[in-house]
Amino acid sequence: MKKGFYIGVVIVLQIAILVKIGQLEKELNNTKNYITNKLRDQSSEIMSLYSNMEQKLKADNSLIENFDYSYGNVDKEGFKVDMTLNITPKEVRDNTNVKLNICGREYETTREDTSFRAVVPVGLFDDIDAKVIIDDGEVQKTQLLDIFESPRYRFIPAVFIQYSGSMGKYTQKDKEGTYQLKGKISIEAKAVLGNTLESAFLVSEVDGKVISEEPLSTGGQWIDINKKVNLKAGQSFKMTVIASDSLGLLHKKVIDEISLDETAKPINDDRTNSTSAVSKLSTGEVYITDKKGNILFDPYKQS
Repeated sequence: MKKGFYIGVVIVLQIAILVKIGQLEKELNNTKNYITNKLRDQSSEIMSLYSNMEQKLKADNSLIENFDYSYGNVDKEGFKVDMTLNITPKEVRDNTNVKLNICGREYETTREDTSFRAVVPVGLFDDIDAKVIIDDGEVQKTQLLDIFESPRYRFIPAVFIQYSGSMGKYTQKDKEGTYQLKGKISIEAKAVLGNTLESAFLVSEVDGKVISEEPLSTGGQWIDINKKVNLKAGQSFKMTVIASDSLGLLHKKVIDEISLDETAKPINDDRTNSTSAVSKLSTGEVYITDKKGNILFDPYKQS
């Protein structure tokens, strides 16, 4: 009887100890979370203070009281847009003259009281690099303007073309062969104000001549494709997705291409290297041309 009583007491004590340990662990975690949150808050406050001090120092050392810029309508022929800049220097004298250097070109401004204004044409694909040059007749000072953008992000939709499937298969027979590609294609665009995709086609060419144009959806749906073409020795084949936007720009992505030598064998083309081929085909990056085929933007040549 006493033995059972003692065992019961021990069990109760063990439970009590476990409950206390649980409470201590909870209190310890709460304390740890409290300290972590406090450290995070202090770190944010320090970063905010540093940022404010940096901005204050930058403003104190700036030659400019304020400036702003905006864009006008797009020139669909030259693919340019007018950029209007308004500059107000901190110190303005009767003989103060202000010039702007935009993308390496210098422009005069028109004075309006203590402010200066200029309308500058910039290319849609330019990376804006802007400087202001202030000349009071005695000293000429230059300052970079905080403009870090390209107009293309505002006026040209971001187009994503993806391919899912294996690389094209080529089967040779004597001095000719058959090329076949099975897979899925998806086209999606992030529209911008006043510009979106209007149409898209899967274009197939043999020796640079179009042999077929198949319309494609631009809503992001996956579209089945099954292309089969007979080729002779010396011929080349290329399959490209071409999407046209409201400005008349053509967004292109080469899905696959193959060239045959005089014996009908592929030139510099390893059709067994499927890993690199799928990697090449599945990328969503596109290049952009005008209607004449002049390349205006190539993502692989951007720094």
